[in-house]
Amino acid sequence: MKRINLTPEKCKGAKVRYSAEGWGLIQFKLWFNENSITCEIGVNSEKRALKWASTYPYLKSPDLWGWKEVQRQCQRLKRVLKKSA
Repeated sequence: MKRINLTPEKCKGAKVRYSAEGWGLIQFKLWFNENSITCEIGVNSEKRALKWASTYPYLKSPDLWGWKEVQRQCQRLKRVLKKSA
């Protein structure tokens, strides 16, 4: 987790935000509408991460991630969401 200090005058009073970075992070986005919730789940593939690795060397090698587990957890989240829809 990376802490990012903000200029409160430029960020509606906010002083800090946090950012999580990594090749195998699962993005989970929710949009709340008046009568519904829309959800989107996304994740990098190993192939895509390897392609972009030289662009973000500070993220270290994508080979360090357990890609089968990343994909398994992403699919698990999708199954749970479909059941609760």
